[in-house]
Amino acid sequence: MSVRRPVPGRSDVTVEGYGHTTIGKGTCADAMITKYLTQLKAPADGSTCPQDRKPFGPLPTGKKALTPLPR
Repeated sequence: MSVRRPVPGRSDVTVEGYGHTTIGKGTCADAMITKYLTQLKAPADGSTCPQDRKPFGPLPTGKKALTPLPR
């Protein structure tokens, strides 16, 4: 069952992994999201990324660490 509806200019990106969200699942998807949010450059429609972080594993540290939102 597909719930996708055509939206002009959309890009579908698949993360091959676990869960229901994309942010924090892998460096490939995080890079695509960051590029879109900072440069408004959408990934190619139909792009696929592997999940290179274990579900429920420790959070990454260093340059790949997720920055917490301010409270």
